[in-house]
Amino acid sequence: MFVVVPGLHYLVPPILLGGGAAGAGYGFYISRRMLRVYSPAERRIIPLWERGGYVVVTLFVILSLFWATTSYAGALGRGRAQATEKNLATSPSVILYSKKPLSLPTSVQETILTTPNAEYGVRYSGLRFLAHSANKYFLLPDGWTRATGTVVVLEDTPDIRLEFKAGK
Repeated sequence: MFVVVPGLHYLVPPILLGGGAAGAGYGFYISRRMLRVYSPAERRIIPLWERGGYVVVTLFVILSLFWATTSYAGALGRGRAQATEKNLATSPSVILYSKKPLSLPTSVQETILTTPNAEYGVRYSGLRFLAHSANKYFLLPDGWTRATGTVVVLEDTPDIRLEFKAGK
């Protein structure tokens, strides 16, 4: 019955709900105005049941707009996550120095630094920069996938130092 529009199929249900309600409400409004001749005084008075119907139609349209916005935001987020996974090698690589071991995922290479008087005792490589927000760094291990990977979240404190290198 319906042909799926590539990339926009998630918007069909809310558009049908809102468009159907708006079309039905407008059709009812036009039919009420066309079928009966009103005097100028009667035009200003709309029966309570009719006003209630217009309120319900308006609520359906607003509900469908919220539904469509939520669906669009979810699809946009999933698309960006897939793009991040696909293009992870282009993200900046990160070398992390820490004063103490952090127990990061096994795919991250940990090196204990034995240099005397070194401020940072542990070096981690094999990480990619994802984002910096709310004084936190979000890092992904090399080869990260949505199904098998974890996100490393580190608070920006003097206990860590990060070095960034350009991605491929």
